[in-house]
Amino acid sequence: MAELEYRTLTPNNKLEKDNKYIEALEWALKNERIKNIALTGPYGSGKSSIIESFLALDLLKNNHTSKSLIGTIVNSIKTFVKYRICNDNWTNEVTLRISMATFIESHKIDALERNETDDSEAKQENKKDYRNEDLLNKIKIDSSKVEEGILKQLFYKVKPDKIPLSRYRKLHKISFWGFRFFAMSFKFLVAEGLITLLLSIFKPDIFYQIKVSLSTFASQFSLGTNPWLIGIPLAVMIAMLLSYFRLLLTPKFKIIEVKLPGTTTIKADDHSEESVFNKNLDEITYFFEQTGYRIVFFEDLDRLDDPKIFVHLRELNNLLNNDDSITDKPIVFIYAVRDDIFTETDRTKFFDFIIPVIPVINSTNSGETLFKMLRESKNKGNEHNISDGFVLDVSPFISDMRILLNSYNEFLIYKASLSTGQGLALKDENMLAIVIFKNLYPHDFADIQNEKGIIKQAFINKVEFINKKKSELQQEINEYENERAQVQNDVCKSIEELKYAMFGTLMGESGAFEGFSQSDGWSPMISVDKVLSKDYDLNNLLRSKAGAIKFYDYNNGRGSVWKPCNQDVIAKYVSRWNALKKKEDLESLELRKKNQSLREQLLNISVLSFVQLCEQYPSAPDLFKNLNDNKLLIFLLRRGYIDETYANYINYFKGESLTKDDMNFILSVKNQDDPDFYYPLTRVHTVVNHLQNYEFELKSIYNFDLLKQLLDEDDAGSKLQRFIHQLSDGEGLSWKFIDEFADRVKPQEKLEKFIKLLSENWTGMWKKIASDASLTYDRQLFYLRLLIALTDSDTVKALNEDGCITIFFEAHSDILKQLSNSEPARLKSWIDILDVHFVSLQTESVPEEILSYVFDNNHYVLNDEMLRTILSYKDPKIADRFDKAPYSAIVSLDYPELTRYVTDNIVSFVKEIVLEHQQVSDQPENVVQLLDKIKSDAELAANLLNHEDVHFKDIAECGGNQIDEEHEFWLSIWSMLLKQNKVDTIWSNVLTYWHKADLNEQLAEYIEIHSDELANADTSEVDDDFIKKLLNYNFDLSIFKKLLPVLRLKEFDIDISTLNEALLPIMVECHYFEFTVNRYNQLVSMDEELAYRFIILNQAEFTEQIGNIPLDENLFEKLILDKDFLSEYKVHWFENYAPNYLTAKVAIQMGNLNMPVTKEIFDKAWQLVDKSQKTKLMLQNYKLLNCDELENYFADMDKSYSELANRTNHLVRLKNTEENKNLSRFLKNIGYITSFDTDTERKLIKVRVKAQKA
Repeated sequence: MAELEYRTLTPNNKLEKDNKYIEALEWALKNERIKNIALTGPYGSGKSSIIESFLALDLLKNNHTSKSLIGTIVNSIKTFVKYRICNDNWTNEVTLRISMATFIESHKIDALERNETDDSEAKQENKKDYRNEDLLNKIKIDSSKVEEGILKQLFYKVKPDKIPLSRYRKLHKISFWGFRFFAMSFKFLVAEGLITLLLSIFKPDIFYQIKVSLSTFASQFSLGTNPWLIGIPLAVMIAMLLSYFRLLLTPKFKIIEVKLPGTTTIKADDHSEESVFNKNLDEITYFFEQTGYRIVFFEDLDRLDDPKIFVHLRELNNLLNNDDSITDKPIVFIYAVRDDIFTETDRTKFFDFIIPVIPVINSTNSGETLFKMLRESKNKGNEHNISDGFVLDVSPFISDMRILLNSYNEFLIYKASLSTGQGLALKDENMLAIVIFKNLYPHDFADIQNEKGIIKQAFINKVEFINKKKSELQQEINEYENERAQVQNDVCKSIEELKYAMFGTLMGESGAFEGFSQSDGWSPMISVDKVLSKDYDLNNLLRSKAGAIKFYDYNNGRGSVWKPCNQDVIAKYVSRWNALKKKEDLESLELRKKNQSLREQLLNISVLSFVQLCEQYPSAPDLFKNLNDNKLLIFLLRRGYIDETYANYINYFKGESLTKDDMNFILSVKNQDDPDFYYPLTRVHTVVNHLQNYEFELKSIYNFDLLKQLLDEDDAGSKLQRFIHQLSDGEGLSWKFIDEFADRVKPQEKLEKFIKLLSENWTGMWKKIASDASLTYDRQLFYLRLLIALTDSDTVKALNEDGCITIFFEAHSDILKQLSNSEPARLKSWIDILDVHFVSLQTESVPEEILSYVFDNNHYVLNDEMLRTILSYKDPKIADRFDKAPYSAIVSLDYPELTRYVTDNIVSFVKEIVLEHQQVSDQPENVVQLLDKIKSDAELAANLLNHEDVHFKDIAECGGNQIDEEHEFWLSIWSMLLKQNKVDTIWSNVLTYWHKADLNEQLAEYIEIHSDELANADTSEVDDDFIKKLLNYNFDLSIFKKLLPVLRLKEFDIDISTLNEALLPIMVECHYFEFTVNRYNQLVSMDEELAYRFIILNQAEFTEQIGNIPLDENLFEKLILDKDFLSEYKVHWFENYAPNYLTAKVAIQMGNLNMPVTKEIFDKAWQLVDKSQKTKLMLQNYKLLNCDELENYFADMDKSYSELANRTNHLVRLKNTEENKNLSRFLKNIGYITSFDTDTERKLIKVRVKAQKA
């Protein structure tokens, strides 16, 4: 069993001997001049402890010989030992303690006095104000009563036999054998003897009669006749009786007056005007003279707020010390008073020595004391759940040791009685807090028992504050709702005006707009009412590519007419509509966020504790109104140390309707402790009734038994609703409760009721289920099946926050398989409401009804996997063709719903399916259909055509019937077909393209790339117009070289001067036009070389026209020397024109060319060549000359040959060459030389010239 830990409130007597206060007091008592000593300090500073400790210490054991006051005391003790057994605690025989105090009825002064140590000016002013204001509330005690009280404490301190003559002796048991009794009896016996002697002398007769009577009485008892045998004992007995009555009655009577015969009266002195001390001065002097008391401690006299008593005491002290009858002096009065009992000058004048006492405890260090007490308690085995933070919080409010100690004692009792004793889970901190409040404000605490006072007021304030805030929040919510409605009305009005403006613009004239037709030709018309509806998305007009508008024509009286729809106009108005909607969405979103925040505050404020309200509204004065500015209470409320459960900390629990466990649960709810879901409740219905409505919005309410009871009760509406609402906050704890409860609750009907309520009140329920990683897929399906079976359409829509249920359906391909046991109608309804579009779907074991509904209503994403699934489900054979020809496979399936869905989403189909297949070879006609459907997106069409492995024999097969109306698009397609070589390379395709686009860059590029193939292709369809275009296009010359030979004009009627000069060489080379003098002359004027080439390529025609063509030496030279000029034409030209147009070059080469050289031509040539060339000319034509002519020509040659001109007999040396050998032979044959020899060694020919005859 743990050791008890109560603390006494009495002063501490354990101060050490060397304590500075004890030392100061000892020093003062040793000084005979000091007779009035003050121990000054605030209330609770420890003055009484100093006195107790002083009285408990033997301070004089080493000072018995002192002649001071202490020595006197010791002498008195020695004297006293003669009569009493020696007592070790000597101070109790020479010291007295007098304590007089009054008390204050007002709690304000108590609080003021507790804060005496606060030195702030504000607090000091408050103390003065309180003291002046509430002085009348203090219990008044007259100074005479105080003095009487002091006298009582003086006289009643000692035994009556020490002051036998005092009137103030207390009633006491008289000791028959006491010293005083025997002494007084002896005195009476002596008096009796004297009276007997006087009677025998002065009244012998009377003495005789007494004597006879005594003898007679003695004889009756056989005692003889001697009167003294009876007389003496009788005298002793009478003396003893007189002594007894004297001791018993003498102090109780006072003679006020004695009336004598007549009118004479003797009265005692009237001291009514004198003080009690003065009236009883003799008694007091007698007291100190008889008792030996020399030190008197006065405590608490300053509480009387009557300075007269101090004046009287000082006067008394002075009188006592001046009384010569009191031998042992001085008599010292020691006053324990507060510092401000006198002014600064009066206090030093009144007291002979002042000992200031520093407070043992104040508001700054009371926490350390409490910490120490808690540690000591723990060491004794009594641990309390009190945190350091709590101690630091409350300790500044405690500045008195007795209050601290008593608060701790009361806390122990309260805890043992209410918490431990009753088995209730009460908080130690809250218990200690309310006890501290009780000790500091007992008046306010007493009010709690009567359900009134400031604590009760605080929680009334809380209810009023919550109601006020709820009203304010609701008003703000209403304002935001009105503002949001106004925004929507303004936007709707603007949108309606915008739509009417669009109708007018599209009609272009006055009329009644009726609707839009859709581009597919078979979808129903989009009516004007539908377009004007608030929820209609104008973007649908662009998506559906409205082909025409229908309106009633008022102007022409034509009735309802159709008119082509201008998509640009629609796009402009849709853009403006989107801007308006965006503005509305932004403004509505902001207002919704604010509104949602206010609604959450409105829902949560009712369950906020006082602490939470203070945290959320820190500057809310209404919470603390009418609390008398009680700073402690306000603090305890703010920190939650006093809360809504305060009544449980001051009252006993009567377990008549609730068990202890039930009550502990209620306390845990009120304390907002962490809940125990499985905590067993016995009287659950009673527990429900004991809990307030707002408490069902706390997390601590979570209990399985409690919820099951609420689900069973028909009238649990508000509480059940609040419980469900609290579970709907989406927090982890709430969901943990829901999930575990779903497994525990029986029967199934109760579970279904719970899930239905939860789903109707918590729109985020499924979002939580779907996002909780701790839940398995099977567990999620468990809840989903319940929701499908229980919820209506509105609930489903609300639960589908941010499309969370839709996302869940779409994320699990087996979802329909898992839900196959659900009612088909409800499942189809869910799919429709959620607008589910499956990305992937397992069809095995799924009812055909469900699958058909999903496929027929397009509840799937148009992706590769889903299309494969549908095709496989409908026709597995066609599904096999899907990889290489996806669109052709779909078309061949002949499934209208699928075809329509693909058409409506053709862009995504092409992007996400066709273009994603690696090799696609849809049928050409299907490719054309796809291109036609996506023609609004030229880039996509290009990607499609690039991706499709398609080939057209005739380019006109691809949009040829639409190119005139949609020229730009289809022409771009044709260009891509050409570029990607997806048409036959034939001139008919080129001409088809050319007819629609002229010879543009794309066609030119195609021609260039495929020039080789086209050069070999049939050109029968190519007309002169195209060829002329071709001739004027800036093709690379290599293209012309390939194509011009095959692309000939049927009639060349082009002025060649207008042609690109670069083309002429090609045309000349390929004989593109005939040789005429005119064309030759044009060519000469443009390019002489080309003209010459024209001659070379047309030699026969040129030769025929030679008479019409001007000739010059240059042309002659080029023709004769040109190897391409045929020899037959060269000889003809040389024979006829050499004499006139021979040139040096021709002269040099004519021998090599085997031209028919004549002597005339040789002579012409000799004149044209220089000397170095004449040797060659001679060696080639010497046979044309005779000897004389040779002589002349030799003379005109270089040195070796010129010697031959000397026709004297001499030797001429020529180089040993074959030409010179032939020359030598010819000269010898004609007799120009006589002989010639060959000198092989010297490589010479030695020619002997024959001398000419004179």
